[in-house]
Amino acid sequence: GEHKGWNKAVISGKRDRKSLEALPPITEKGSLMGAWFRGRIFYIQNERVGRRSAPVLRYSFHPFDKPQAMALWNFEKKQVDSSGVTEIQAREGKGDGNDPRYAEKIPCSQIYDPLTGKKRQNSLALYFDGIDDYIRLRGVKDRDLSDDRLRLAQTMETFVRLESPPPRGNYAGLLIGRWTQDTRGGDHFVIFLHGDASIEAHAQSELGYFNRFHSSGRGGSLEVGKWHHIAAVYWFDEESSTAHVRLYQDYHLVSGKDFEAEGPLEPTQFPYQLGGEGDAITRPFRFVHATFDEVRISLGVLRPDQFLRCTP
Repeated sequence: GEHKGWNKAVISGKRDRKSLEALPPITEKGSLMGAWFRGRIFYIQNERVGRRSAPVLRYSFHPFDKPQAMALWNFEKKQVDSSGVTEIQAREGKGDGNDPRYAEKIPCSQIYDPLTGKKRQNSLALYFDGIDDYIRLRGVKDRDLSDDRLRLAQTMETFVRLESPPPRGNYAGLLIGRWTQDTRGGDHFVIFLHGDASIEAHAQSELGYFNRFHSSGRGGSLEVGKWHHIAAVYWFDEESSTAHVRLYQDYHLVSGKDFEAEGPLEPTQFPYQLGGEGDAITRPFRFVHATFDEVRISLGVLRPDQFLRCTP
């Protein structure tokens, strides 16, 4: 209503032109500043915004569908999802050398899931030696993570602790995601680790390897010996043909970009990977020396307040 406003808050906060998550300049001194919506795009056009080359501000919003956890690997010895959200099980990978081993070094003893409002005990994590081990995360039965809806919107998240500095260089390796070196294998959605310990969310859609990159840009910095929560969000807006990639570290947005794209992520049968790169075609390489816990893949766009958390 005109006086009370909408009864459901979708986004709130202080007006800030620089922040990706803050409110855009909708009003000034109580007057509407030329704002309208179309196709999940929010347009602002007035005397005070933009430049001569770009006189209209555009803000993209993700679909506000209710998110759904598709798979959760908690790396307890039974390797089942104890939250009751799914029946997905974790399976250790087929690396060329050692498999990762269980470790009692954990981010916290209790994990809280805002999607279910439940908390549960946590006792084990998975340690990767950084030499020759990684795992492939597969679903079971009919929950094989090939759901077409994941092509339009998905969220990946995990807790990670670097055990040693990454190898020097621009690019160190893959932390979590789907990745293949073969153009026929489908598209990619991954979080990469760089040599300066920064992270990058990266999606590839349409027309094969190196042809369509949607990168959030590098951001954040993982501290060796400290647990961090990292998450990447992807969604595709069909009406505006725009792909969106967001990267979070410790529940704060560290980078994000929007891209014009020909379509959403292409379907793939490749599993999610953890701790290093490799697929059914290429041999594993670029391993990460780190410990991981609580890997979750969700259908839809999760907000930071919906990510898995340690209980106080």
